[in-house]
Order: sequence, then structure tokens, then C-alpha cells
Amino acid sequence: MLLLIAAKIEGKAAPCSELLASKHALPLDVYSLPSMHALVRESARFGGILALCWCAEHHPPYPHLTKIYDRDLYWAVTAQLFIVAFLTIKRVPKNASEILGREQTEEWKGWMQFSFLM
Repeated sequence: MLLLIAAKIEGKAAPCSELLASKHALPLDVYSLPSMHALVRESARFGGILALCWCAEHHPPYPHLTKIYDRDLYWAVTAQLFIVAFLTIKRVPKNASEILGREQTEEWKGWMQFSFLM
């Protein structure tokens, strides 16, 4: 990074100018107003996100509640969901090249989220 800035100041060609042809790969140019404007804009955006996170953590719109744990209700709902899942099993075609399809992994992800939230 410093070599690229030094090369630009001295008027020499940057060593990897072909790689920096993309707008997303350009380094920060401290002498360019658009570059500094982009830095300030993205820093303000990041600061705004951090401020929203702080406000959400320290000033919640609803008061925090204590978690109520009911073991019997948990196992009853889990058993119902397993029964529904068992009744809706679909066969995989024999010529399928994937071991686990995208739909199945997404479904398993949902089951894990349910079990963690309960």
C-alpha cells in the first residue's frame, strides 16, 4: 500500500497497475477528494450501524423478560414436529449425484434453529 502511494507521488507506474484496474481494488488515495469522500461516507455508515446496535442493546423497545422453560411442552412440540417430518418424507431419485440436496440441508438448518431456540 505504501509502495503504491510512494510510486504515485514520484510519478512512477505502480508495480501491479493491472490488478488495480477494478474500482473495488483501488487503494485509498489521500490526495484525491473522491477517495476521501468515499472513506468518510463508509466510516459514517459503519458508525451509524454501531450506533443503532448500541441503542438496540441499551434502550430496547420492550423490556427484557425471564426465559420460561417447560420440559414437557418442549418434548410435546418436538414429537409433533418429528411426526410431521416423518409423514412428509420424499424419496430421492436413484440417479441423484448429490448425497444431501440443498432442500434437505436447509430443512436441517431449520430444525437446528428450532431446537436451539426452544
